[in-house]
Amino acid sequence: MIYFKKLKTKQDLDELLHFLIPFEKRILLVAKEAGLNILKHAKRGEVRIYKIKNGLKLVFEDFSNSLDIKKAFLKGYSTSKTLGIGLNLILNVVDEMEIIPKKDGKIFNFIFYFEEKIEYCVFKKEFEIKAFLKVSPFLSITTNGDCGIFEKVEDKYFFALWDIAGHGSEEVYKASKELKKILLAFRYFPLDDIIEIANYLMQKEAAAVIGEIDKKIRFFHCGNIRFFRGSYFSYESDFLGGGQNFKEFEFDLRNITFFTDGVDVYKEILSFEELSNALRNKKEDDAGILAIRV
Repeated sequence: MIYFKKLKTKQDLDELLHFLIPFEKRILLVAKEAGLNILKHAKRGEVRIYKIKNGLKLVFEDFSNSLDIKKAFLKGYSTSKTLGIGLNLILNVVDEMEIIPKKDGKIFNFIFYFEEKIEYCVFKKEFEIKAFLKVSPFLSITTNGDCGIFEKVEDKYFFALWDIAGHGSEEVYKASKELKKILLAFRYFPLDDIIEIANYLMQKEAAAVIGEIDKKIRFFHCGNIRFFRGSYFSYESDFLGGGQNFKEFEFDLRNITFFTDGVDVYKEILSFEELSNALRNKKEDDAGILAIRV
């Protein structure tokens, strides 16, 4: 940690901003907005700053539950003239963001990279539950709009697989990065709230499944993502980024494989190697597979 400050007065915030003057202007902007929100709505809080590899991490913590974070990101909501604008501005400016609700307040983690972090959408994760993800084309990842996540969030798992409308351009790649940032920012929130916020904030349509695993597997289906769970399932729902009628599924715990429309999967994927083999038969479109082994 390179900096710590209790935030109670405007002078405290001014001291924080003075410390951040040598850094990028966007870091100053986020610190100012986050600090003002604490002073306006929580009255008191703390800020901690850490150096990380290729960047900086700002942690703001407030000690009040007076602010409805979900509503603050949705159109038309404001408890002051700038609240909604300020939080949306922060989300657009940071490279990564995370909001963690607490019993007596919230923790905001803001991450900035000094050089752009290229997103490689491939992983093998092993918790009590295993998950494998890979997209294709892989070497030209900056033109691919397919990606996904699988995260352990407290005592649950949060997952998603998506396919941004269009393919083969930097635009869809940037939209994919934006969706990933939104989903990870709100991963500690109820699943229904995540869907509502992501649907509002996305500027480009996406086919997606966004879900959680606890005692059951529950997810919302948007667009034309398919999945295999003992048999092949194909549905059409509204697309994320403007839709409203998303299909909701809830299943008992059991292996499940999700895949975008650039590839077909007709059997259970049990390993990362099987997943990679399946992608060799992809179509001309971008393709992505997320396999979850319970």
